[in-house]
Amino acid sequence: MNDVPDTEDSRLETEEVSDETMDSASSLFARASRPYWDWRTEEEGGIAAVAESFKEDRSPGARWIIARSNKRTCRVGRDLPHYYEPGVAWFRGAFVLPEHRGKTVGSALMSEIARFAKHLGQREMIVYTFSYSDSLAPGALLYLKSGGKIEAEYLQLA
Repeated sequence: MNDVPDTEDSRLETEEVSDETMDSASSLFARASRPYWDWRTEEEGGIAAVAESFKEDRSPGARWIIARSNKRTCRVGRDLPHYYEPGVAWFRGAFVLPEHRGKTVGSALMSEIARFAKHLGQREMIVYTFSYSDSLAPGALLYLKSGGKIEAEYLQLA
């Protein structure tokens, strides 16, 4: 957590997801999973089903942050504080719409999520991600650029 660069972005407005912003956040999550999670979207019954599952996933203590750039919702991140032990959160990911990737807003969101997690007493965040065998997915690259490290790799064969 202390290695996450403090990347400020004056265009980025963040807030915790509330009942009022839940529909926007769930839609964003479903769309931001593309194209890397298209197989899961298909398995779950389409983009509307993925958005609905986002709303239903109300794990105790889960905290979602939604971010806007120039008044347009473009990314969301989730943290489950104290999931593994006190001070160790399960970071469920930072999801950025494809058209906003590669513009440093993901790094700014990671900084905001790290600040938020520290405020909640977290000293570490653990994230599980996947990549194709020939390249890392954008999320994995973002986490590595934000000071994360790969501690284990798993191979799954279909």
